[in-house]
Amino acid sequence: MLILVTGGSCSGKSTFAETLKEMILRKGHSCQVISTDYFYKDIQAECLLREHNFDSPDEIDQELLDTFCKTAGTEDFSFIAFEYSTHRRSHLLTIPISEIIILEGIFALAFERVRTLADFTIYIECDDDVRYFRRKQRYEEELGHSREMVDYKYFEQAEPWFRKEILPWRGNTDLLISGENHFKNNWNEILKRILISR
Repeated sequence: MLILVTGGSCSGKSTFAETLKEMILRKGHSCQVISTDYFYKDIQAECLLREHNFDSPDEIDQELLDTFCKTAGTEDFSFIAFEYSTHRRSHLLTIPISEIIILEGIFALAFERVRTLADFTIYIECDDDVRYFRRKQRYEEELGHSREMVDYKYFEQAEPWFRKEILPWRGNTDLLISGENHFKNNWNEILKRILISR
């Protein structure tokens, strides 16, 4: 089973996906979470990080992502994954056979070929100010970005993609979840809806 989880930058996709995984495991099903970030292409050495747009689907290796989704869960899948620390695909990642695969990220619903393979889709909604604060905190503390860099990449790159390609999926997925209060969600009902779709 392939579950796609999307939403705006820092809406809570990863946290939700990991929590959902734990709930699925407790039900006795095998499950793996993988981010679309792992499928970024290498950043060329001459490219300025400020100008490189991580929010463009052109930066995703769509062929690799398609191949993964076609085989998702049915066999071990190994590939060289992207790492933000090096800005390159630099480590071997193996996704083991699993009954359920959760693919989360801003590009989870971006490509038609991936969408046609999905068994269940989820949109994570979150207030714009909350998403901005989370992103500012993460990018300043974890990546060492300046406030100016954070604002430029958020307002000039992340938000235009969100408004154009991600926000329209709100209300058009199998499930709409708040990214602000994950643990107030009715997990039994969520699991019931997902597992019935298998």
